[in-house]
Amino acid sequence: MGKKDAWLRSLMMTIIGTTISIILTFGTSSIIDNGRQKAEGRQLAMMAIHDIDNTADEFRRMSKNEKSDFSKAQYLLTHLDRIEEVGADTLNAVLMFVLHESGENDFFDDSSEQLFLSSQDSWKNIDNTTFIDAVTEFYQTRRQTFESVTHGIIWEKPIEENVFYSRQMSSDNYSVDEAAFLAEHLRQDRVKYYIECSPARQRAYNQVADAFDMTSKRCKFIIGITDGEMQSYIESKNHPGKRVKDKNLLGKWVLTSNDDYFQGFEFNENHTVKSTVIQHYFDPFFTGHMDIRFYYTGTWEIQGDSLITVISSNYDYSLDTSSVRSLPGKDQYLKKLISDWKENMAAMMADSSAEERNRLAYRVALDPSGDRIEMTTGTSGTEAVYYITKETPGM
Repeated sequence: MGKKDAWLRSLMMTIIGTTISIILTFGTSSIIDNGRQKAEGRQLAMMAIHDIDNTADEFRRMSKNEKSDFSKAQYLLTHLDRIEEVGADTLNAVLMFVLHESGENDFFDDSSEQLFLSSQDSWKNIDNTTFIDAVTEFYQTRRQTFESVTHGIIWEKPIEENVFYSRQMSSDNYSVDEAAFLAEHLRQDRVKYYIECSPARQRAYNQVADAFDMTSKRCKFIIGITDGEMQSYIESKNHPGKRVKDKNLLGKWVLTSNDDYFQGFEFNENHTVKSTVIQHYFDPFFTGHMDIRFYYTGTWEIQGDSLITVISSNYDYSLDTSSVRSLPGKDQYLKKLISDWKENMAAMMADSSAEERNRLAYRVALDPSGDRIEMTTGTSGTEAVYYITKETPGM
């Protein structure tokens, strides 16, 4: 073979090698993009299913609350002649049951719905029109159900808030005798009708929850998502962050800090913890504010991804009234208010026991900055989430 042939062969091999390299590169990119799109589609599908499950859980919670309030209202209806003997918690629960308040019908977070319905590119990633149709139908049904619950005759609460607030404004101290208010209004036909319709509302809530449960199962079946996958998705969604170690927790942390209220924690190396609560109490009949301070102490430890605190029921407190000045004609009111506060706190202190301990467990996670910790307590469906922030000088 001559030099010319060798050169030509070398050139052809280079061209073939380059071509194969390009094909492999683009082919691999296509495979990676395909896998990424499928993963994104699956994430979107699980987001929608999780939203369906949460909605079903919310309707079951509404039915449970409805049943509890109905029972209390029935009790009051049969004890109207002795309503002043009923406990304040029961009176307040029934009042909230029959009183319509602005904004109380905002039941659902529609952020997942907005994301799903506005994400046509993501629909392509799901590539299952039956699933997309089922989820779209769910959102339409949820909106229709929300409309019924908001405006349906058996759901319309019978006492408008302005009726209650008018009574409140006519009082010297802006307080309402709830027993007398309920004794008057529970005798009205419209109020009795609303209470009598409670079993129908309970059934409706449960029927909607059952229907949405079935929708969730159908969607999982259509797209082939297992309960295990859903659980992993929920855990990754609800519990981001790094595991908290002892050294991460040491120091002062703030849970809430505003003009009215402060609550903070101090975690020490010897595994003791001190919680400080400061309530700034304002009143329309004096200037300034009272500072009511409570100090709780206990112990802490980290176990896996959990923070365990054991807090003593016994606590210290202080009442600072140095900035308070009564308005003209309200001297006696202020003196009695301060006296009542001191008496009540002393009674609470006497009832508490240094031997009694309250054990609290939180699932905790640390954000990348190390300055914020997420604390989750409760079981699935009834979880409460809190965030504490590292206290900095001047806070």
